[in-house]
Amino acid sequence: MKSKAPAEIKHVCAVVVTYNIGEAFIPNFEAVRQQVGHVVVVDNGSTDDTLSVLKDLSDTYPGTLEIIHNDENNLAKAQNVGIDHARNLGFGWVLLLDHDSLATKDMVATMLNAYNHSLNRQRIGIVAPYLDDANTCKKPRY
Repeated sequence: MKSKAPAEIKHVCAVVVTYNIGEAFIPNFEAVRQQVGHVVVVDNGSTDDTLSVLKDLSDTYPGTLEIIHNDENNLAKAQNVGIDHARNLGFGWVLLLDHDSLATKDMVATMLNAYNHSLNRQRIGIVAPYLDDANTCKKPRY
């Protein structure tokens, strides 16, 4: 069953922290950019071609992707920088992702629909339900 995207989708800003991922980030960006109103990438001091890849994506999708440089190499700080930036831009929702997170089809719409249909919005949390790790053969417990 296809999930109907709620109107709030344009009010969601994805915050992605990157570090030395290079071109491997492109499919992950493509998967999330179609589901949110904006993407903020906080780069954690990459020393490879990641910044060049991000610049190319920003040029390809003007107004969709912003790049913030964070040389402190601290994940929590980078996430907070991204959250603050998204809030300053006026976004009501923030989706936190790692650079290797691949958003599944309709992921954001599904989460927003779950929230919109929740009877008790004060007690709701969403946890990523799937882990695909090529380095292990273990199946997720959830």
